[in-house]
Amino acid sequence: VVIITHEMSVVREICDFVTLLGHGKVLQTGTLEEVVADPATPLARELVPMPVVETVPALPSHQRSHGSDAVDPGVVLLDVVFTSHPGVPTGATVLRLASSMGADITAGTFESLGSVQVGRLALTVPAYHADKIIEQLRKNDVHAEVRDQ
Repeated sequence: VVIITHEMSVVREICDFVTLLGHGKVLQTGTLEEVVADPATPLARELVPMPVVETVPALPSHQRSHGSDAVDPGVVLLDVVFTSHPGVPTGATVLRLASSMGADITAGTFESLGSVQVGRLALTVPAYHADKIIEQLRKNDVHAEVRDQ
């Protein structure tokens, strides 16, 4: 059965395999889990939207580069996406890795897509550590990128 829709909620609810189109071209294709776990396009990111963050909080004073109470300009917001299957503690691994590298969870959402749990987190991290945190998360098959602000 082929379903053509612009409603991402319909795709999340009934599809196992997706092909995302934009301006008549294939943007991304794969199982719903694959596309959600590694969203290569803005359209793929709409399948399970990132949590909303109104303002980026300041880091704790011991992590700030300049020690003032103002929002540290060295703070970066990372968007993190991971999938987890029953019995596989992927979320715990992500939280442990992020915490051990100085990241704080600013917002998060979790959603079930079939038998898969999809987690999306917004992490506040020191800018000087962002690339290393992204690299470590990606080594553990977790999609991570700096959010455009």
